Amino acid sequence: MILLLCSGCVRSAPTPQRAADTRDAAITERRAATPVPHGRSHLGMPSSTAGPLNTHPSTPRNRFATRRIGAKPSLTEPSSPPRVGPRDIRFSRTRMDNAMRLLAEAGKFHLIIDRPMPQLVTAELLAVEPYDAILSIAEAHGIHVRYAGGAVQVTKGPPDR
Repeated sequence: MILLLCSGCVRSAPTPQRAADTRDAAITERRAATPVPHGRSHLGMPSSTAGPLNTHPSTPRNRFATRRIGAKPSLTEPSSPPRVGPRDIRFSRTRMDNAMRLLAEAGKFHLIIDRPMPQLVTAELLAVEPYDAILSIAEAHGIHVRYAGGAVQVTKGPPDR
């Protein structure tokens, strides 16, 4: 009786399925060989414990520096998303739309694709920003890319003005 009860409860674990078109896609972060600047963390952000905020040695450190939060924002929109650092990018027979999504995730920006793009991409780009990689791949395939409204817009046809 116990044997029947146990045999009915045991199931084999499902095997993880990987997308067939992204199995050969890889993006790796490229670390700089140069040392971190004084007063900055390894992420490029000011470090509260890493040295003085001022660069001149005779100037005392301003421990209570303030930043204006009520200042008017810039009226000009940036022409590209914020930079995240160079990456090594390798695609082997990966769908175009999936490659773009993977690059957007690596670059930490929003992506809008107007329609599915089933073209296959094979590329190897070394030490390149994810946004620049999107521009390069899109140019090679005749696809239009623009950065507007805080998102990268990818269109198959001519760009909308």
